[in-house]
Amino acid sequence: MKLHYAGASGYRASFAYEPNWIKLWNGLSPRISVSMMFDSNKLRANAPTGIGILTDPTKGAGRAEFRAFSAEIGLPLYRLEGGHGAFTFYAGSGWMVAKTKTLGTANSAFLRLAIPESQKLMTPTFSFTGEYRPASAVSFLDVGEVLKFSGISAGLFTFRSQGMWTLGASAGLIWRL
Repeated sequence: MKLHYAGASGYRASFAYEPNWIKLWNGLSPRISVSMMFDSNKLRANAPTGIGILTDPTKGAGRAEFRAFSAEIGLPLYRLEGGHGAFTFYAGSGWMVAKTKTLGTANSAFLRLAIPESQKLMTPTFSFTGEYRPASAVSFLDVGEVLKFSGISAGLFTFRSQGMWTLGASAGLIWRL
């Protein structure tokens, strides 16, 4: 049997708002964010002598897609400032609405099977994010006068999907309007 897995890099786009009129400990503001996520995976199999009761040459395939929208509130945990910039750490929690689609197929000379499944779920999310914001005011990553490069972020996020917890990692660039 030959297997071929084709994983694709998913994406997560986030937009965040930090209301400067709300100040918590250390003068930091909470972060309200909305995110969209997409991920997909594919698996193909070829069994020249068949699989189980399918004794003739058999081909199989599986595909899974995940689409989600989430909203989250992040509270600042700690801020460390230095001469070159500041590191800030956030813990967040919110809710995600997701839709999953899976399709499994098996084809042989005498049998064609297709098993589609689609599910919707609403689940809580949790995250831990760290970001670095440099002290310099001008960057080659600025986009005209509209978007100013503001730093980099890295984080871990988790949510519960069908019967298991999913853990993801993200890295990103931060621009401010």
